[in-house]
Amino acid sequence: MSWRLLPNDLPDWRLIYYYFYRWSKQDLVQQIHDQLVTKVRLQAGREASPSLGIMDSQLVKTTSVTTLKGYEGNKKLTSRKRFIVVDVLGFVLALRLTSANVGERAGALLLFTSLNQRFARLKTILADQGFDGVNFLSTAKSTYQPTVDVVCGERLSASAQALAC
Repeated sequence: MSWRLLPNDLPDWRLIYYYFYRWSKQDLVQQIHDQLVTKVRLQAGREASPSLGIMDSQLVKTTSVTTLKGYEGNKKLTSRKRFIVVDVLGFVLALRLTSANVGERAGALLLFTSLNQRFARLKTILADQGFDGVNFLSTAKSTYQPTVDVVCGERLSASAQALAC
């Protein structure tokens, strides 16, 4: 993030950076995020912890000098890739940034380590066909808490429809 580009109505960027860095090292940013998600879910009449997540990835074109970028052959871009899991309300449950040459399944496994059993009720994660594969699905099932349900097009399985309600 370009700290010097923060709006003028905020405190000095160095002070904001100091607290962000300090809180990030203590994992406090993650704790604040998770508590806010829980609070808003309860206010919306939902359970505190989601039972269903939705996973996807997206290429993000970059021109920055960071080392976290790679060449994506299909789209012929130098970019990053972000992997994300959201709940049915759209709240981010996990996010991982990688270089663009990281595959869908490898990125998903990194994403699952970010979830780290933070959401006790999370049982199913819906994903598109890019995350399909017998080895990946069996590894995900045996290693991590949620089950990955690959959705084809707009059709949801009966279990996914029941969980989404």
